Amino acid sequence: MSGPLVSVVVPAYNTARTLPRCLDSILAQTMEDLEIIVVDDGSPDDVAEIASNYVQRDPRIRLIRQNNKGLGAARNTGIEQAAGAYLSFVDSDDFIESDMLEMMTAALSDTGALVANCEAYIDVFDSANTCRKTDTLSLPIKESVATGFEAFSCFSSLVPPVLNSVCFKLIKRTLFSEMRLRFPEDHRFAEDMPVTAFSFLHSDRVAFVHRPLYHYIRSNSILTMTFSPKKAHDLIANMNEICIYAQHAEYQDQDDLDAFRLEMLFSATRQITWSKEYRSSIGKELLTCIEESKPSQKPSKHTSYLPLLQKAKIDLTYSGWARIACRAAYHLRWMPLIKYML
Repeated sequence: MSGPLVSVVVPAYNTARTLPRCLDSILAQTMEDLEIIVVDDGSPDDVAEIASNYVQRDPRIRLIRQNNKGLGAARNTGIEQAAGAYLSFVDSDDFIESDMLEMMTAALSDTGALVANCEAYIDVFDSANTCRKTDTLSLPIKESVATGFEAFSCFSSLVPPVLNSVCFKLIKRTLFSEMRLRFPEDHRFAEDMPVTAFSFLHSDRVAFVHRPLYHYIRSNSILTMTFSPKKAHDLIANMNEICIYAQHAEYQDQDDLDAFRLEMLFSATRQITWSKEYRSSIGKELLTCIEESKPSQKPSKHTSYLPLLQKAKIDLTYSGWARIACRAAYHLRWMPLIKYML
């Protein structure tokens, strides 16, 4: 007996309040040939009880419980258990449009691509628990299909965040089963970036669905976000892993990769600076690592099309002024302009 067309992996930790909304949106899909794998990552709240109730309601839902290991490990558990031809990843505090999986599977079928990427809404919930759309993450590529290298080049600019997350994607399971692709478990911040990079680099074609189909719930503003040297370490680890993937895939555009490294190093610098740990031993060690990780030449060929502030991040990091710029920006973080530094 063949498996379902799509396996939806839902990692859950401390999200008992939002898990029903997430599961209801998946059960409401117009494409019914699916399984839903809820991975309770040692959640201290009622996630397991809620998921168990849903298991009783619909045989397509499975619950897997494990000790707390982090988001990457929870997704990997779901991958190991998945039987679908395609994998979807939906975070348990988010939800999806009713035709998301139908639209995404159709895009893969029509193009023969291994990966499909849709657009997304950024939503917030007010005190009355009313959903309000605040922004739309639009795709930077206007065509319905591109090569994997073209998608990776756009992803590496870090301008379009809609390309970063695996939540906005549908990925053929063979990338995971045959190429042993997994989420990193030793670092937990932006851990899906290496998976996205790998999937683009190893796909002949990537399909793009120009509709917002995923609702990304953002509860924190820039004023309440947390910053830490640990996140800086994770960003550097992601950067190194992605560059290794690019090298193994024989991605030849070194100028492109150098620009990517400088942008990631700027983000790591901001994590250290805004956490106010730049004088601590770990902060100083990471800042030294950032200096040593800079490319030997400043990229120029692929930076002309970038927004001004994006180019500024590259220039500031290469010239060694990123830390001072980040410290100045910290005091201006209430300004809308600073969102481009995220």
